[in-house]
Amino acid sequence: MGRIGGIVYLRKDGKLITLGDGDLSFNLGGIKREAVLSSSGVAGFSGKFQVPFIEGEMLHTKDLDIKEMLDTEDATISAELYNGKTFILHEAFFVGEGDVSSDGKFKFRFESAKEGELIDA
Repeated sequence: MGRIGGIVYLRKDGKLITLGDGDLSFNLGGIKREAVLSSSGVAGFSGKFQVPFIEGEMLHTKDLDIKEMLDTEDATISAELYNGKTFILHEAFFVGEGDVSSDGKFKFRFESAKEGELIDA
C-alpha cells in the first residue's frame, strides 16, 4: 500500500506557510462536463470551465501576515502532498473574506485564470 493523504506543505512564492489540521482542497480547473437530458434520456453533455483553486486553513502564527495574504495577486502557490505529488497554481490571487477564528485559524482560498498543475514525484 502507498501513501494517499496526510501531511501537506504549502508554499506561497517559495515561503513555507503553517497550515492547520483541517482539510486542504484543490481543483486543477479545466472543463466540467454535465449530462444534458431530453425526453428520451441523456442526449449528450455540455461543458463549462471550472476555476482552478486551492483552499484550506492557515494558522495565524506570529510569522503570518494576514494583510499580505489578502493582497495576494500573481503568486505561485504550491502544495507538496504526502503521496509525493505537488499541486502548483501559477498567477494565483486571494479570494474570500479573510476570516480569522478565535482558535487562530485563517481560512484561505487562492484562484487563478490558469489551470493548475499536478506533478508526480
